[in-house]
Amino acid sequence: MTVADFANLYVSVIEPTLRILAFFFFVIFIIWVFMLLKSGEKKGDMINAIMMGTWKGIAAVTLFFGAALAWIFKFFMRVVTVVFASIRDFFTSEV
Repeated sequence: MTVADFANLYVSVIEPTLRILAFFFFVIFIIWVFMLLKSGEKKGDMINAIMMGTWKGIAAVTLFFGAALAWIFKFFMRVVTVVFASIRDFFTSEV
């Protein structure tokens, strides 16, 4: 995959998808705030609930991306291990 292919993929697929997801999460957040306002909880509890919910969401997204990066790293390390093992076996074979 060349840089031009990756740029095309980013512009045509990744960025629009992230924008749609960000808008979706923003709408869900606004609906959640209105539901808290309708429920009659105290304002201090509402602010605390918003902050804790935001913090938990950020932590969940960070952990998800960390786990995804760890999986990608392990996958590439397996590929590199197989490639180097194949090269080593080719040069050490006695056929």
